[in-house]
Amino acid sequence: MPLAFAMFIFLTTSGHAADAPLAASLTKNARADYDRGREAFKTGRFEAAEIAFRGAYQASSDARLLWNIAACESKRGRFSSMLTTLSAYETERGAKLSTEEQGELQNARAAARQRVARVTVKTTPDQVELVVNDAVIAITPREEPIHLDPGVYDVLFRKHGFRDVRSRESLTVGSAAWTVSLLPLPPAAGANPKTLSVKSIDHTRRNPLRATGVVTTAVGAALVVSGAIFLGLAHSKYASLKTTCNDHCDGSEIGSGRALETGAWIGLSVGSVATIGGALLYAIAPKKTSERAE
Repeated sequence: MPLAFAMFIFLTTSGHAADAPLAASLTKNARADYDRGREAFKTGRFEAAEIAFRGAYQASSDARLLWNIAACESKRGRFSSMLTTLSAYETERGAKLSTEEQGELQNARAAARQRVARVTVKTTPDQVELVVNDAVIAITPREEPIHLDPGVYDVLFRKHGFRDVRSRESLTVGSAAWTVSLLPLPPAAGANPKTLSVKSIDHTRRNPLRATGVVTTAVGAALVVSGAIFLGLAHSKYASLKTTCNDHCDGSEIGSGRALETGAWIGLSVGSVATIGGALLYAIAPKKTSERAE
């Protein structure tokens, strides 16, 4: 009788004396999946059977269903997965395994090991991730061999701070060894980039005297210029009046000229004072601003 079918029949017909029959132990949903799995297995639809048994296991957590799952994996030629499932079955069943079950388990495990590649992995340094077909399957050091089904695999060894090592490996039934040394990355590439300390002006601690001095000086200078312009206009108006009417000029014309002259002198006076005061404020204010590193 084929290995997988013997396993299936064994699990569904026997067990520990303290166990109730598997079918009777399952809840309604788990029992429905279990029955679908049995029917699919009998008709050779092993992938569908495995899916159904996994559904029953998820719903019930009955470890005996792991044996059925392992039987499906065996029929599908997935012997490395079968070994993993058998280990889970042995762990979860524990003391409930009968003597007959233990014997069947050992026979099934031995048969599966004859159908896989046993890969021994050694790396320098340790703590290297072994990635096979985009899945992390081990971290070195690892004393036990890794079981993989015969075939071709994309293999990656990686560790932070070291150069990756990639290869494409073809495995057959039997023993194989992967021995790899990873080279460290150059210091510039492996080190974290330095964080630059950027200095900026702390505007919250700036002395306001310099700014006040600049503004006051600018306003004063503008007043001086305006006063000079008005004074020039007033003198021009007086010269024009002297030419046209001399001592017989209209009083309003003379008054407007005097207003221009008065405004001009006020602008010159205030502007001069503001300019001198602003310059003094700017001169006595601290010339350095506070700086801080961010």
